[in-house]
Amino acid sequence: MNLDRALQLNTAALAVMGALFLGLGHESVVLPLALGVAAIASATLTNAFRWLRLNRLIANIVALAAVAWSLRNFLRIGSEGQLLAIADMLVYLQIVLLFQEKTGRVYWQLIVLSLLQVVVAAALSLGPQFGLLLAAYMFLALTALVLLCLHREWKRLYDLAALRPAPAGTDWKSLLAAPYLGPTPEATAPMPVRPATIARQVLLLAVANVLFAAVFFYATPRLDAGAWSGSRGGTHAVTGFTPEASLEEYGRIHQSNQLVMRVSLSSAADRKPYLMIGEPYFNGMALSQYVRDAGGARWTTVRPQSGNRLGLSPQFVGAATA
Repeated sequence: MNLDRALQLNTAALAVMGALFLGLGHESVVLPLALGVAAIASATLTNAFRWLRLNRLIANIVALAAVAWSLRNFLRIGSEGQLLAIADMLVYLQIVLLFQEKTGRVYWQLIVLSLLQVVVAAALSLGPQFGLLLAAYMFLALTALVLLCLHREWKRLYDLAALRPAPAGTDWKSLLAAPYLGPTPEATAPMPVRPATIARQVLLLAVANVLFAAVFFYATPRLDAGAWSGSRGGTHAVTGFTPEASLEEYGRIHQSNQLVMRVSLSSAADRKPYLMIGEPYFNGMALSQYVRDAGGARWTTVRPQSGNRLGLSPQFVGAATA
């Protein structure tokens, strides 16, 4: 397998895996399936037979239309809907790039868009399957970077040899001329890919990235209220209840194991922890009334009545106990 074909297959697989992250984020197979079909079609029609190749002008027009379509309601939807719109936009742009002639610019754009897909998916899902896919994605991404580096160097050397003019003059004058490197059959032929060389380069790059990530992770300062802050430094979390809550849009409700509150009881004078005899009791607030008015639809609470704990109305209590 030559270098061009290996890089084409690798970037296509990287794009499909980025779509898998997005499909995992909002539990849909439409995005990875659409991108997988486009990758197979582009490998056959664009890369192998060269029957369908979008020029740069048409590709830019189609890309702008795809961006406008995916972001048409961007300002009127919630944050999760905006992330899904961005995910759709990234998939559309990758499909357009797959049907273009593969150059260094197109390869870089495919890799960057795939990385953005992983970033968007990280905001949608953080389950254990995300980590498994991330390990496979890192291997494909490092392989793509190594292949792209080799591709750019090979193309640079070939262009330099092909564009340099041949020295003019007789044979005895050419002996005094500057050295000339002309295009050889080896330079015009596709560069073969040696699996051992690629594996060694990917391994070295992976080790260097892991070492840099480990040093960067422990050397970077973090905020006090972060997920990795723990209970050090005497930090205290503040939480509370709001008297009403509004839903930005209709959608599915997902259960999450994400930590939302951490409680520690200590003395205000010396900050020493209290010795708890029993489990603490927390009093909450129930939003039992659904109100629709000029301000929109929202859930709100009512004034607590006698015998009505947690602020539930008698109608709500009756419905709950019936």
